[in-house]
Parts: sequence; structure tokens; C-alpha cells
Amino acid sequence: FFFLMIRRPPRSTQSRSSAASDVYKRQTLNTTKIALMDGIVMGGGVGVSVHSEIRVATENSVFAMPESRIGLFTDVGGGYFLSRLRNNIGLYLGLTGARLRGKELVQVGVANYFVKKDNLQELENQLVSQVNDNTTQDHIVSIISKYTEKVEQKYQREEVINELFESNSLADIY
Repeated sequence: FFFLMIRRPPRSTQSRSSAASDVYKRQTLNTTKIALMDGIVMGGGVGVSVHSEIRVATENSVFAMPESRIGLFTDVGGGYFLSRLRNNIGLYLGLTGARLRGKELVQVGVANYFVKKDNLQELENQLVSQVNDNTTQDHIVSIISKYTEKVEQKYQREEVINELFESNSLADIY
């Protein structure tokens, strides 16, 4: 798992008191976060990666929230991003603790790009060498796009999941 954050200067250079200035800088810092998910993405890895603007999966990616499998609530903003996945897929993942692998992460919307493991090191090298504080997100996407593989957008079990998890009541689902 590799995480890259591109730091840009604050949107304003307005002078403020020390404590207020620190808060202001954190809130106005313009960053692009890139998560290269190659391997197991669980717990804190989920929290860092799913809230990144650019999320890249490989054939080695395994995404899971094992805490939900044993009946605990997901943390790291899991409820936030799971509730935004289409066709009840987030509800399915949150209630069952099911794992997703490789291209499935792109199909359900957890990742937005799929890159073969063989191309990942070259992609990482390109990002490190070409991206700086002035690089736009569009330019970063153009770099990543050179290495991506097209993925069918429909998750194979999506229709069944949507049907089984469409109720507003847990009693109806179980």
C-alpha cells in the first residue's frame, strides 16, 4: 500500500494569530491524495485510501472491513463512503464484511482506476518524478491513465445485492 499526498500552498496567505493560523492552514490546504492499493487494504488502510481523490487498485488488492463481519460498526468513515456506493453495495459490504478483490474495487466505486501490478512501480516512479506542488489533478489523472486497464463497470452480483438489500428495515433484510 502506497499513499502519496501532493501538498499545495494555502488558498490565501492572509495573516492570522498563531493558533487560528494553524487551523486555517489545515483547513485551506489544497491537496490531492493518491492511494495505490496493492495488497491488503483493511482498517486504517481503508480510511486513508477511500477518502483519497485518486484510488488505484491492482490484481493483488484485497479490500475488507473485518470488524463488520464480527458485528462491529465500521470506523474510519466507513458509514460515510459505504452509504454512497450505488445499488445497496455499501449496505451489503457493511452488513456481511464481504471482501472485494482487484477489479471489483473499481466496479463498485471503491477504487477509480485499475493498474496491473507489473506497471505499478513505473507509475509510482512517474508520479514521484513528475508531480510537484504546482501539478494539477487533471495532469495526475493523465499520468495514471497511461497505465490503467479498462474495467467493466458493472459488478457481477450487483442486481442480486440490490434486490436482497433494498429494504429500509434490517428485519426485512435478514
